[in-house]
Amino acid sequence: AQIRGKAVARTQSVPSPVGGLNAVDSLASMPAEDAVVLDNFVPFPTYVQLRNGSSSYATGLPGWVETIMPYNNKAGTESVFAISGTAVYDISASGAVGAAVVTALTNARWEWVNIGTAAGAFLYAANGVDKPLFWDGATWVKVDAASTPAITGVTTTKLFCPQVWKNRVWLTQRDTAKAWY
Repeated sequence: AQIRGKAVARTQSVPSPVGGLNAVDSLASMPAEDAVVLDNFVPFPTYVQLRNGSSSYATGLPGWVETIMPYNNKAGTESVFAISGTAVYDISASGAVGAAVVTALTNARWEWVNIGTAAGAFLYAANGVDKPLFWDGATWVKVDAASTPAITGVTTTKLFCPQVWKNRVWLTQRDTAKAWY
């Protein structure tokens, strides 16, 4: 029988991740001074500093906020909406949030876009599972073929990835190469 020696602990110095977060290179080719994860740290040229504390802005939300959507109208009014759990909340003012402004959503991961036209400023949001959301500065609409505004010819619950091009909002249809406006 072969007798094995005891494991020996070796110490090794690891440089501080002053290169910052590296989300491009593979782990094998990444410089030693780059970080794979850099949560709550700020890199400087010769050292890394712990991020200063935090403060609560909006409280009383039912879960993690996975989407924050700012809205600016042409008159300079700014609103901010957060999607938490299965609902949209107005978090324009700091403090406790009120009742949800949109409910019965499948999830809180949405993509959104603002667009300004001669008719006003609008916010569109979509996630490819629920009906897209439309905000005109006063009213939320779950967009389908019967709503105003309406999208026809497609099941709107399959639309996601809103983008603005040539003053139109385009949405991509899930699991296809089709786009709709």
